[in-house]
Amino acid sequence: MKRQSILLVLAALLALCLAAPAGAVDPTTIPYGSYSGPANWFSTHFADQFGGDTNVPVWDLTQGDLVLTYTLDMSKITQPHGLPTNPTEWEAYVGPTAKDPSNYPDSYTPYIEVGLRGEGAGDFSPGPFGVYQGRCGGWMVSECDDWVGYWDGDTFIGDGTGTQDLDDKHGLQASGGRSELDYDVLKATPGTVANIPSPYWWYPSPKGAYGSWNNHGLWFDRDGVDQWQATSWGNSGENAGRINTGGVYTIEITYHAIDADGDGDKTDDGLGVMFAKINGVQQGFFTTWVSGAPQDYPVGLSFKGDMEHMQVFAGSWAGDPSGWDYGTVDLTGISVTGYAGTSDPLVADFTYSPTTIFTGDTVQFTDASHGGMDPYTYSWSFGDGTTSTEQNPAHTFTAAGTYTVKLTATPFRCVPKEVTKTVTVIDAGYVTATKYYDANANGVYDAGEQSIPGWKVQAVDAAGAVVGEGLTGSDGSYTFTLPTGTYTVREVMPSDKWMATTPASASVVVTSGETASVSFGNLCLGGCAGLTPGFWSNKNGQKLVGADDLAMLRALNLKDAKGRDFDPMDYAVFKKWLLGSAASDNMAYKLSSQLAAMELNVYNGIVDGTTLIHAPGTTSANALGFATVNDVMAEANAALAADGLTPAGDPNRPYQEALKDALDRANNNYNFVQPVPCPFTYA
Repeated sequence: MKRQSILLVLAALLALCLAAPAGAVDPTTIPYGSYSGPANWFSTHFADQFGGDTNVPVWDLTQGDLVLTYTLDMSKITQPHGLPTNPTEWEAYVGPTAKDPSNYPDSYTPYIEVGLRGEGAGDFSPGPFGVYQGRCGGWMVSECDDWVGYWDGDTFIGDGTGTQDLDDKHGLQASGGRSELDYDVLKATPGTVANIPSPYWWYPSPKGAYGSWNNHGLWFDRDGVDQWQATSWGNSGENAGRINTGGVYTIEITYHAIDADGDGDKTDDGLGVMFAKINGVQQGFFTTWVSGAPQDYPVGLSFKGDMEHMQVFAGSWAGDPSGWDYGTVDLTGISVTGYAGTSDPLVADFTYSPTTIFTGDTVQFTDASHGGMDPYTYSWSFGDGTTSTEQNPAHTFTAAGTYTVKLTATPFRCVPKEVTKTVTVIDAGYVTATKYYDANANGVYDAGEQSIPGWKVQAVDAAGAVVGEGLTGSDGSYTFTLPTGTYTVREVMPSDKWMATTPASASVVVTSGETASVSFGNLCLGGCAGLTPGFWSNKNGQKLVGADDLAMLRALNLKDAKGRDFDPMDYAVFKKWLLGSAASDNMAYKLSSQLAAMELNVYNGIVDGTTLIHAPGTTSANALGFATVNDVMAEANAALAADGLTPAGDPNRPYQEALKDALDRANNNYNFVQPVPCPFTYA
């Protein structure tokens, strides 16, 4: 009756474990089929069964419990031993020392593991302690016949059984490693644990809290109790042989996510607990640490992991002797009932800026990792001996070279991921481009000339690609940082009102650590209150023309349509003459009309004769085509004195036309050099 009561308690407690949260979607059952592999080594997360990694089911324990069932057949495993009936094979393998007791350690056995690991973790990664399944999972480990005996001289000590027997053993393990000393005891609910005093003086107490001491492992004997009590009562009497099946076991593991912080959300804890049945017997624990009848409670071993993204794995590995063929492990009837999750493995990634890096530059590295379970921690290695644990560090490379930058992103639970990228740091040279306002139009950056901020300049490489662009600062300069080599540095003109007084581009050789300089002179053209012949021929102009103006005009070499001297005595004659020039074929007449208008502008103080205008083609202009109004007027007057009739085809006509155009544009306020920079914009 006592054992029946205990079993009823176990059943009730398991019902609590398996209860799904209110409002959860229905669980689903997915068969994984069968899998056979060599006992020496195999690993799988069943990608082949599901047609590739992207199709492997992902399970979400936060929606409800997951139940993993399978049948494990260890009967085909071949143990390395030299039995009294047939020691030849073992002696041939080991050699003359085949009967040495040291050739029969407990590690001469395969370890078969089946369970859950976090998405993206390794399928199966035995040893060293602390790295199983990337610290992200929980599973059942099964081993068989790990001690068959040994030779004492010519006497064989042990049971000598050649097939699997009562030495078969099972245990729950979590991703911290392999130890029987830390476990959690399930009481009324799977989220409640009891602290259990340690029976060992060398192991600290208490134990039992979820996540404590990494919750390495909890072994079960075939009768469902901890292996340390096996010598007291587990191998004898009514319990002897209770579970053993000669190497074939049906195993059921129930996984339960824990709301460790009690906030009602299991997605942010990364903790779970698992319970096991072996051949239908719920595994329990003997709590009094004395021999006698067991006091059974369901035992759950806590484990860490991303509870929203778990996958099933299986594997087997064997220790020494190296090269021994341990035979085959068969897994059949593999099935999972639980709640489907979504695939979201951790991907480590980062970006950096700038992408062209020069010695001494500060490079901003930006984490772009995604997936997995946050929060993440970060470990950066910049390839120059320096590191950082910031999420988005800034780093300065002090020497040119090629560096391998590595980011290791570690999620709150489960497997760290790494990404490496090659960063090239190059020695730099510099080019300073300076923009100035060339108010005197001489093409030289004279002392005191005004700088031009906001002007666009570019650096172009030998292939014609723009490798640098910027706007000049308040001092009129912009400095390019460039790899060593030859470049064209050029300015970008903003509008047709602006003119360059220096070449708009320059070839520059960039040398490491050195600064080259180029300068660009510019000026803008516009108005200066000039008045046209049309003005001087209307009533407004008439008001300004007096006898002195007419006398000034008579002193000039003005010409009419036939090339005759024109000396106006009154305004009416002057007006008629002005109006007739446009239709004349005589360029001297047209030039005379524009000269008269500009002379009146200057004489009446409307235009300053010392102002520069753009007058290309005139002899008074400098090499850049600029001359003062006074100089152009004097040149025009002299040209009229030299030739008063210049019809089409006359050799002097083009020269007089250049003079006429310069004065015409000035009278219309197009070509005056402005004293200060004009406003400008770039599209």
